[in-house]
Amino acid sequence: EMPRWSRALPFLALLSSSSACSTFVVTSAASDDGSVFAAHSNDWGSSPAPGTLQLVPSADHAPNATRAVSGGSIPQVPHTYQYLTGGYGSLNEHGLGIAESTCSHKPWPNSTANKGILNIVDLSRLVLERARSAREGIETLGALAETHGYRDNAESLLVVDSAEAYVFHILPSPQAVGAVWAAQKVPDGHVAAVTNAFTIREIDLGGPDAGATGEGEFLFSSNMVPAAVSAGFYAPNTTSTFDFTRVFAGGSGPQYASGRRMWRIYTLLSPQANLSSTYDDYILDAPYPATLPASNVSLPLAFRVMRDFYNGTEYALDSGMAGGYAGNPTRWSPGEGEQRVKGSWERPISLYRSQITFVIQLRAAESGLLPLIHYSPNAAYSGTYVALTPRMSALPPCVCNGTSWGRIEKWSLAWATRYLFNLMQVRWDRMYPSLDVARAAFEDETAALLAQLDASTPPHVLDHVLGSRAAEAVAWLWSQSDALMVAFANNGGGPAGYPAWWLASPEVGYEQGPAAHDDSSTIRTIRTRS
Repeated sequence: EMPRWSRALPFLALLSSSSACSTFVVTSAASDDGSVFAAHSNDWGSSPAPGTLQLVPSADHAPNATRAVSGGSIPQVPHTYQYLTGGYGSLNEHGLGIAESTCSHKPWPNSTANKGILNIVDLSRLVLERARSAREGIETLGALAETHGYRDNAESLLVVDSAEAYVFHILPSPQAVGAVWAAQKVPDGHVAAVTNAFTIREIDLGGPDAGATGEGEFLFSSNMVPAAVSAGFYAPNTTSTFDFTRVFAGGSGPQYASGRRMWRIYTLLSPQANLSSTYDDYILDAPYPATLPASNVSLPLAFRVMRDFYNGTEYALDSGMAGGYAGNPTRWSPGEGEQRVKGSWERPISLYRSQITFVIQLRAAESGLLPLIHYSPNAAYSGTYVALTPRMSALPPCVCNGTSWGRIEKWSLAWATRYLFNLMQVRWDRMYPSLDVARAAFEDETAALLAQLDASTPPHVLDHVLGSRAAEAVAWLWSQSDALMVAFANNGGGPAGYPAWWLASPEVGYEQGPAAHDDSSTIRTIRTRS
């Protein structure tokens, strides 16, 4: 989702600029090797600018220093940690990770003009500058938002370290300065998904560990219940539980653009779960749990989820007339036709409007392994994930240097991925399977390389090894474009033709075409006459 940098716009205008992001988290006991995974796609409403990843160095700060934020400035802390950001903060040197997804909330009926100075981009970066663990991160996020005021869309952050994971939801306060927020700890052995809709459900208000000072499953702001009661969203004394999503979530109806992605993530990560892909109302029906048991989730499976377009399901975007004879899952942003014909497409996890996608991978400190981010710009299904770490002293130019779509630049990871994506539009059904096989082998080689590195590897060695591999990824992507062009140019690679179901369609008109004739007999007649 496109970051909102300016706070000069009215709040409602900010809502209209928001787009959509898909996120999920896998806890240590749910993975195949003890890793914690957290994934995020930064998706825009239309074709985004080229994505980059930046390394913000650690720093010491003078007493009374201030830190600029979107709406002003706040007191600076004595020391800030090194972290990676692709717009939103993503991962710091201590292995604290963030994955963002924009949500929606009910409007407050009698709110005071919002004078908050923090947006979600600020919070995602500040927490990485100041916190070392997921629990400390939740406390930091809540304190910052309550103290300085939150002025942005309703949002969700997955906040993770190598031992714990939390789902954090936040919305503006009805007061001039403040925020309403809640966090749910993801049980070890579970996964969680947030796809542009609140997911936290019943919070036990009467439990001994309830509240921001507890050590239990939930943490929340002290104003959460009073604000809901004052707004008429919640009636006290009727139940000891508080359904955060039902109380605060905005919108109504199916909301399949959010819920169906959540369903798809869960069916891939926890296939034993018997979940329906349909429901009447996402908010009222609570069709999917906030967390779900899972096991043996691997890094390649996490990549597979981020590359998904409902492959193999009844909602597959590469099938039917909409996918065309080439089985193309791409659905472009609306144009003139959509202004004349009302409708909608399924919203997949992977799509061309992604500016960046990543999968964070964390292991316990005693494992001696590095905190990693596996990064890819543009549509995840058309690229390869490049492994980086905030322990590096500099990122490779192919990842961090800016480019533009005005001209092709062969050094750029973003351009290499974009070019390959657009080439595959020609004959997706043949090109994508070929890419998928070659990519699995390339990413296996990357995994073997990573196994040779650990937390004791010096930064300059990390810069060289991971930087070189990133450059190799760029070269590999361009080589794949060349290989696919050679193999499938002019519909090559064997007599592909068109699928029979497509030819038989009345809309295509193949069976109603001119009567067939024997070209060979015509040629023989011409030769005889000559």
